[in-house]
Amino acid sequence: MNTILSYMHENIAANIELRWHSDCRGKENFCLAFSQWLANQLKTWLKFKGISEDRVVSTGVGKAEPIAICENCDCSENIHRKNRRIDIIVSEK
Repeated sequence: MNTILSYMHENIAANIELRWHSDCRGKENFCLAFSQWLANQLKTWLKFKGISEDRVVSTGVGKAEPIAICENCDCSENIHRKNRRIDIIVSEK
C-alpha cells in the first residue's frame, strides 16, 4: 500500500481505480459487499495519508472476475489466493 501512496504523491496528475476481488467461496452478495468495503477502506486510508478522494475510485468486484478458474469452487488454496486480489488501474487527468 505504501507503493501506491508514494506513486500518488509523486504523480499528482494520476487517478486510480481500486478494484477489489474475492475468491469463489461465500455467497455472491456477501463477497460483493465485502470486496466493496475493503476497496473503500483502502480509499479512506489514502485520503487519511493526503490523497484527494477525487483521485480514487473504489470498486468491489466480488467473485465476478476470477483470473484462475476453479470448477465448483473446489480447488487449492493457491487458486483461491490468485483470485483474492486488488487491481489498480492508473489514469492521467
